[in-house]
Amino acid sequence: MPQLGPVSWVLVSFFWLWWLFLLVWSFDGVGVLQCMSCLV
Repeated sequence: MPQLGPVSWVLVSFFWLWWLFLLVWSFDGVGVLQCMSCLV
């Protein structure tokens, strides 16, 4: 495993968060919106 710089870690973390967001959205986008509106 090659050593990654701080910038690379930020990019990788952002990529995984975005991918997870899209995955959850595709499964239950409306439910996520309702949950967020309930929390707010």
